[in-house]
Amino acid sequence: MNPETFQNQIEMSYAVIKANVGEITHEESLKQPAPAGNCVNWVLGHVVAVRSGFLRALGGEPVWDDTACQRYRRHGPPIRSADEARPLEEIWRVRGVSGAAADDGFPALSRATGREGRVLALEQPE
Repeated sequence: MNPETFQNQIEMSYAVIKANVGEITHEESLKQPAPAGNCVNWVLGHVVAVRSGFLRALGGEPVWDDTACQRYRRHGPPIRSADEARPLEEIWRVRGVSGAAADDGFPALSRATGREGRVLALEQPE
């Protein structure tokens, strides 16, 4: 996967997220779906956490440090209260979700070539 394709995927995922999530409030982002699943706050935080891992693996500056990412890691428990969640407005502002600001990490992506780049684009860091 080349850097341009990866950047296009980031921008498309932002557009899809924004179209589906819309202008919800922080409180609305904490509602748990029925019968199961994660709230919007967790899903968006997870996007930021995964992209932080990509940037770190590519030698770039992660959006969040490991401590901030921990709450939003794969297989993490659902968010049950506002105290457990980052404010939705903060999640939207970071370059891990925002399409316009996502460019900050892509110089690191252009250094990844061949098999390395493909693996990083397909695997989720732990």
